[in-house]
Amino acid sequence: MELGDQFFGGMPVLIIKQMLSLFADLLDKSSSFPADVFMDSKKSYLIADGQHPLVCTDAVRDELILYNLGLKEEALLFSEFERIAAKRIDIDSKLDALSGGQKVVLMALLALYSPAPRIEFVHLTHSLDEDKARQILELIKQSRKEILLRDPS
Repeated sequence: MELGDQFFGGMPVLIIKQMLSLFADLLDKSSSFPADVFMDSKKSYLIADGQHPLVCTDAVRDELILYNLGLKEEALLFSEFERIAAKRIDIDSKLDALSGGQKVVLMALLALYSPAPRIEFVHLTHSLDEDKARQILELIKQSRKEILLRDPS
């Protein structure tokens, strides 16, 4: 198998390596790019955008890897997702089988159960019906994380 034939979340590994290389170049000390924007944990937020809820295109497993969830958090996520979205998923579930609202619910739960201490939700409720939006907002209120809700419409 050639490197370009390997995929992670529907994206060729070669492309991911090129993207990471470009990112590394931006953070190089010789660059004029302000690396502290990415490195200063006092300023950093996990951005979760309801208009672009998921990064990967294959299985839930890929999103779990990106969000760095542990086994306990995965179990909580699957339980809450079934309660809110009325659909059972697991690590092998295909992301393209989810509706737009279900993808937003998954994104919100991934962010909430991730180790990120600060989250900025953008367009969070746009694809959610009133009941799902209420349930997600209740989980946000219960969270001990620093959370910003932004709707730039």
